[in-house]
Formats: sequence, C-alpha cells, structure tokens
Amino acid sequence: LVNAGGNVLSEWSTAASAVTEYGVGCGAPAPVLLARERPRIGAPAFGLDMLVAAGQLVVFAFAETQASVPVGNGCTLLLGQPAVTVFGLAGGNGIASVTTAIPDLVSLRGYLLFAQAGVLDPASPGGFRLTPGLRCTVGD
Repeated sequence: LVNAGGNVLSEWSTAASAVTEYGVGCGAPAPVLLARERPRIGAPAFGLDMLVAAGQLVVFAFAETQASVPVGNGCTLLLGQPAVTVFGLAGGNGIASVTTAIPDLVSLRGYLLFAQAGVLDPASPGGFRLTPGLRCTVGD
C-alpha cells in the first residue's frame, strides 16, 4: 500500500525490508558500513559501501547468523560461521563497495543476512579496524 500525502511518500508492507546496525566497531575511528538501499525482493543492485581512506584494502563478510567473537585489540567479529568474504580496494573517494542482486523470489521475504567489514590499517593496534555489524532483513 502506498500513500502520497503532500511531499511525503509512505509505504506500508506486512514484510518490510530493513537494515539495522548492531554491535560496535573498533579502531580510531571505526570504519562506517552503509547499505546503499533497502534489501528488497528483486532489487538488482543491493549493496554495501564502506567509508575508509582512499586505496585501503577492505574485506566485506556476510553470514546467516550473528555472533560475538573477540579477536583482540578491542575488536569483535559479529558474524557467525560460515561466513562469505569479498575483498576490495577503496576508490579515490575512500568508498569501497560490494553489490549483489536479490532474486525476485517471494520465498526470500523475511530472510536475514548479517554483514560486517574490515580494513587493513597498519597504524591501528592489531593492524586492522572493524565496522559495527549490519542486520539486513529482505522484504517488500
């Protein structure tokens, strides 16, 4: 159901998509992980962006469960196992991205995917920094 009132467009669904942050990142400053759009069924370019310094090596990780595993230097891995990882480099603007299509399958409604990212940073204790986790709920 969509309602357009004045300058506001509102959308209601019985299975709304959502992205919420959980846990805490580590490092000074902790890197930022953002969803590019809501994880909707049939979204052709759902993705995550990580804000770091230009040219830094980053890793995105995804899992179906969340966890809380201390990895040293005040950092916590917030993903359960098994996790899928994707490596990349931040562009000249300091943004590293990963994109994936969400299939147009109604059976994915309510599916939970957890994400966290890290950056190699020799200046940080332990040589890395981690983002807080993102809980992505696939919906309409």
